[in-house]
Amino acid sequence: VRPTDAAGRVRTDRPTMTRSPTDFQPDPTAPDVAVVVPKGRSFMFDVTRLFSSTMLHSGLMVVVGVLTARIWGDEGRGLIATVMAPAMIAMLVGDMGVNRALPYMIGRRTHESAHIVGAALSLWLLTCTVLSGVVLVFYLSPLSDPIPALWIVLALVRIYGRVFETYAKGFAIGQGRMGILTALQVQSAPIAVAAVLGFGLLVGFRANENAHLAWQRILALDLSFALSLVMGLWLMRSMAPLRLSWDWELVSRTGKRMFTFGLGLVCIQLMPRVNVLMVTLAMFAISDSDIGNYTVGNATANLTWLLSGAICNVLMSR
Repeated sequence: VRPTDAAGRVRTDRPTMTRSPTDFQPDPTAPDVAVVVPKGRSFMFDVTRLFSSTMLHSGLMVVVGVLTARIWGDEGRGLIATVMAPAMIAMLVGDMGVNRALPYMIGRRTHESAHIVGAALSLWLLTCTVLSGVVLVFYLSPLSDPIPALWIVLALVRIYGRVFETYAKGFAIGQGRMGILTALQVQSAPIAVAAVLGFGLLVGFRANENAHLAWQRILALDLSFALSLVMGLWLMRSMAPLRLSWDWELVSRTGKRMFTFGLGLVCIQLMPRVNVLMVTLAMFAISDSDIGNYTVGNATANLTWLLSGAICNVLMSR
């Protein structure tokens, strides 16, 4: 039905919508956040840099895999996969949408910087503690083979380190610090190579004798997250003082955005990893050496995700 005027004639003009310039501005009551807007850099430059750093990281982790096979053998690699498979699933769940929700909140200035930092730290501790408890229950259940206490502790520590690295990446993306994000992408791999090589020189490259010492490889990966911890805390400190805070409204909004942004991505990332968890279950009685060989092929197939991940991070920062 076409609109008519008071005399019954069809109107040819159309009402226009006027909007104030402030309609699309951030909350004026929110304080400024230390966001660095990239200048003079092209989209392809950032994508290429992130993709190259991810490829470098993956290449160095291949070196870690080769050293693992030479130091602890296929059996040791299988033991590592058996221990780390449940922890890897927990890390994926803990990562859910963090590096999407945090950039959104920082860029839109939805809350004060101090509240965002405090809520992020509190949410990280709470999430990792709950996930670690679930993984511990799995380790102690009949579904899992008996695992020494030291191995369990090292696996649980890695959950905290790996999830915190994702929070640090979220702050780097939100602040537009693509150089720091690139460093976070690659820095853990050289540390892991150095630590694994150091353990190899310590215990010798005797794969058939060192399987029971494969916990050293998990420790090496735990150490590789030390620099991520320092860089993440520095990024947060550049926005606000470091302190824990619990704002239910902010935490609930953050959790909702994490769930919205990350559910689909987590499901996609779980697909190539659930099979590793399945082959480690005690009920299938698969040998540790076969599990070790299987994980190598599975990790190689997952390299196809690298380019899409680099593009996503650059788009989110802009």
